[in-house]
This record gives sequence, C-alpha cells and structure tokens, in this order.
Amino acid sequence: SDLTLSDLANIDAKLGRAETAQKGYKEAIENFRDLGRTDSAQYMPLVADVLSNLGWFNAQQKRTVEARQNYEDALSIYEGYASLNPAKFNPSISRVRNALDHLQ
Repeated sequence: SDLTLSDLANIDAKLGRAETAQKGYKEAIENFRDLGRTDSAQYMPLVADVLSNLGWFNAQQKRTVEARQNYEDALSIYEGYASLNPAKFNPSISRVRNALDHLQ
C-alpha cells in the first residue's frame, strides 16, 4: 500500500539510503495524489504528510530549496483543510511552519 511506501521511505531515510528514500516518498505522493482525485478529503492530507516527511529528508540532505518547496506544498494542503477540522490540522500547520523557520 502507499502508506507502506511512505513508511519504507522513512526507514530508508533513517538508514541513509537516500536515493531509495526519495524515490519512495515521490511514488507515495504520486499515488496519494491520484487517489485524491476521487476522494480529496481522505488522501490529500496524506499527500501533505508525505511532503512534510520529504521536506525533512531533503533538509537532512542539505537540499534546502527542495525542502522549502516540500514544506510549503504541505502547508498549503494542511491550511486548506484546517478550516474544516482545526483540531486535526493546526498541529501539522505548526509543525511545518516550525520546520520552515529552522531551514538553513
């Protein structure tokens, strides 16, 4: 499943398998976006979760430009859903804003 792809990418990232991790994140994002075309409320927040993870990964790899874009894309999705469910999405918004603030 796509969640497993994202989980495996997280493990690859932690084990230093950068190329495999990046491929896994991007494939999970693409798959969730495809699913989001028919059920955006279910899948687009998952896209944002994986984008946030990819942002962290890119920041660790010193790819600041890519990390910033990943975080900004995630933030845009989270903000779009926050008005519907602030309790669920405001913590994610805060986390991503904090990550953006600490990018160097």
